[in-house]
Amino acid sequence: MVDCDGCTALHIAVLCGRIRMVKALVRSNPNLTQLPDNTGRVPLGISAVEASMHKEIAWFLAENTTDHGPSNPFSSPSAIDTIISLTYAGHHDITLYLVGRYSHLLTMRRTQNNRSILGALSRMESHFPSGTRLTIMEALIYKCIPMDLNYKPTNENSDPALQYLTKSLWNAAKIVVPIIKRMHKVKMRHVAAVELAEQVCIAISPAAYKPHLHAGASVPGAAFQLQRELQWFKAVESWLLPAVRTEYHDDKRYWNIFVEKHKTLLENAEKWVKDTANSCMLVSTLIATVLFAAAFTVPGGNDNITGVPLLLGEDSFLVFAISDALGLFSSVTAILLFLAILTSRYEAQDFLESLPKKIIMGLSLLFLSLAFMLVAFAATLAIVLHKRVEWVLIPITLLASVPVALFAILQLPLLFQMVRSTYGPSIFHPESI
Repeated sequence: MVDCDGCTALHIAVLCGRIRMVKALVRSNPNLTQLPDNTGRVPLGISAVEASMHKEIAWFLAENTTDHGPSNPFSSPSAIDTIISLTYAGHHDITLYLVGRYSHLLTMRRTQNNRSILGALSRMESHFPSGTRLTIMEALIYKCIPMDLNYKPTNENSDPALQYLTKSLWNAAKIVVPIIKRMHKVKMRHVAAVELAEQVCIAISPAAYKPHLHAGASVPGAAFQLQRELQWFKAVESWLLPAVRTEYHDDKRYWNIFVEKHKTLLENAEKWVKDTANSCMLVSTLIATVLFAAAFTVPGGNDNITGVPLLLGEDSFLVFAISDALGLFSSVTAILLFLAILTSRYEAQDFLESLPKKIIMGLSLLFLSLAFMLVAFAATLAIVLHKRVEWVLIPITLLASVPVALFAILQLPLLFQMVRSTYGPSIFHPESI
């Protein structure tokens, strides 16, 4: 029986979000999942729209709906509407399950507005790491959470008991600590979105998409987002015939069109680079000033006649001298690099390699100069206090390591992402033949 809109009892149960009723109806009559209403929507299509609130229903219907019957839910033109609705809802794990069963859905498009899965993903920035801002605590939890996408089978090579224990512990942690549950959902969405984008790219292109360098990769700052766009442009350009690369479209080269389309991103990237260079240059200048002054005011003083440092034979003095010199050279080199960044032309092509490499080198040298400065400081205190307080070396070492560790925790992940984005493998690589 159907109502005036052609809806069965299963349609109504899906709209009301009654999972127990949905399961009872499907188990009593499995063919209900294939019956469309007057608009041509099967229950799975309705659940895809409501999936943000009733994901369990969407999962159940995805597993129990087949491409048979009068509606052919996964062969009809409306099948892509279900997939795109699930994508917009952020339930990429369900989408991956369905495209795994019906691979033709990866390349389907809406006939009205030509929308596709990849188009929907490109509009959902928050479904990728680059569009999600996490606190330090959230980032640590995010990295520790294991991933077990629902559509993936259990790893046959691992111990089932260990898998069960790990899963049980994480499920218990999600109940006790809400932030773990939230981060698990975020990471699940990110991992599934990346894999879905990879499968779509493989389906539509003769080049394979690299999952660890995906379009929504965790790239820091507008400059490296622009770099990723440039890498995509160069990767696609490398697959074109030379004659096609030089063609004009609306009296413009493809490169000129790319620059115009990314004008706002280019302006944001320039501002981000200038702000970063100014801040880092200020810190480098302060470090260089301190280390330069310390070189002429050595601990223990100098001989009044010869000018030779009185503690020249001490091991701690040797550590002080070497670390002070290395720190000074590192900070001065960092200043020159940041100065070169500030005086750059900021053309679009500069953001592909030139500016990112200078930023990476500048930040690396800044970190080294900070570390050398703290080593010199610790050596100076050891020289001054070791005869009076012999145990002073241990607390000095611990205290000196705190700023270095803090800098490493806050900045090294950013630096690592920059290095991976700049020096990592290419976005595209040929498929094995």
